[in-house]
Amino acid sequence: MRYLFLTWLMMFMPFLLHSEGKIKLKSIEVHGETSLDLDVYKDNKIVRDESKVSFAYGIKTELTNFSAIYGCSFPSTKFSVLKDLAPGEIISRENRSWGMRLAIPLPVYRTELSAGTLKFSGSITRLKNPVFSSISPLKVPSFFSCGTNAALPSWTSSSSEKAIAVNLVPDKNFLFLPSVQFSILEGKNHFLSLSKRFSTTHIPSALICSTLGLFSIGHELNESWYQDRIYLPERKNMASELCVNFRWPNFIFSSALGIHETPFGKCSGWIKTQDHLIFGNFTLGLFYYKGDRNLITASGSTPRVVSQIFLNPQYRFYLGKSAVAAGIGAGNTKKETKERVPFPVVEKTVRSSVSIKRPAFSILLSADTSRSTEDDFPDYGSSVKVTVPAKKITATSTLSFKNEDDIKNTFDFSQKISFRKSFIKYMSLGFEIKENNGNYKFNATAAAEAVLRSKKLIFSGKIKVQLKKNENL
Repeated sequence: MRYLFLTWLMMFMPFLLHSEGKIKLKSIEVHGETSLDLDVYKDNKIVRDESKVSFAYGIKTELTNFSAIYGCSFPSTKFSVLKDLAPGEIISRENRSWGMRLAIPLPVYRTELSAGTLKFSGSITRLKNPVFSSISPLKVPSFFSCGTNAALPSWTSSSSEKAIAVNLVPDKNFLFLPSVQFSILEGKNHFLSLSKRFSTTHIPSALICSTLGLFSIGHELNESWYQDRIYLPERKNMASELCVNFRWPNFIFSSALGIHETPFGKCSGWIKTQDHLIFGNFTLGLFYYKGDRNLITASGSTPRVVSQIFLNPQYRFYLGKSAVAAGIGAGNTKKETKERVPFPVVEKTVRSSVSIKRPAFSILLSADTSRSTEDDFPDYGSSVKVTVPAKKITATSTLSFKNEDDIKNTFDFSQKISFRKSFIKYMSLGFEIKENNGNYKFNATAAAEAVLRSKKLIFSGKIKVQLKKNENL
């Protein structure tokens, strides 16, 4: 595989050196960040050996039609372990991420070539986990993201397979052609996606996208007599998705259908849809998911969720100079028990939010509750977020409360100040109190980010310090 990447790198350079126009350096960014987790005794003394540190560093270069990033991150490690590590051992524990992207303006297709530890989203994310995570009460009507959507890694991206990706978008004179995305991963996984945008007399905007993937799934048996997941032999399985997005003036329709090959010779599938009716200031959203009980996703997991349905009514209006938005997200999720016996677990959730935006400030009020037949008590919580913009800064304060299982309470307060036209990007301070049946834990977090710019050279850095009151020490 390394020779394949070297070949692609050699292919990149001629395009860079002979591309039309001058090659210009846009920016070079050098980045560093560190995080400290400090444990504190009951007598308020810091326990050095139990405290942890993590850090990351990297460099990113932007040129005309070309960008590259390289980053290293060291995972959170106790000081007692770190002090015994040799420099070589520290380097061996680092997670390395890197990526390159080259844009080539060819006559028929505008082409993007990417290589590195890339990240994939869109259809690939749904093929690995098609279940809805949660529904925001004030969610803006939108489509499902389609295709493979290969992206360069971030500074602190976790380790992932090396990959090569090609993105072909037709030129404005060849819009009758489909867009094409395909990727080859180091683990011999392959992704291919074809999409086409069009419009008709009766459909102002439409997109149809088909994605096909070859995924390596499977895992070995563990040593426990009780297996918490289905044993799957190592093999390659096919998975595909058909995604359709239609937009009318008063209706948005977005739906995805997934079909997965299973190791047992059969196919399983799921359907997922999010639709929105729009009548002036009123919007009604419908979110639905249904999957087979024997579904094995492209990540090799077997989701417990069998079906989901959410309703999301919203109303937006102006009250003087105030822009007001109110919404509710109410849903019902049916899933199997942890032991996967044929008695479904039903979880009901209700989330609500009210947003008020004025020139001088904005307020977001939220509340949520959920109840599952697996638990004896409902969970509930609430939060308030206030944002005050000024000429040079924006101050944001957040206060939240959460109760779980009737005995676990969490209180959070955070303050963040963002700066404009300053080398300091933001500073934040937060406090958290956790109470569990009379036992308390306290956390305090301070963070800051700074960016220094000198023409085309950028230095950026982050620091985060967390104090944790651990009563078990």
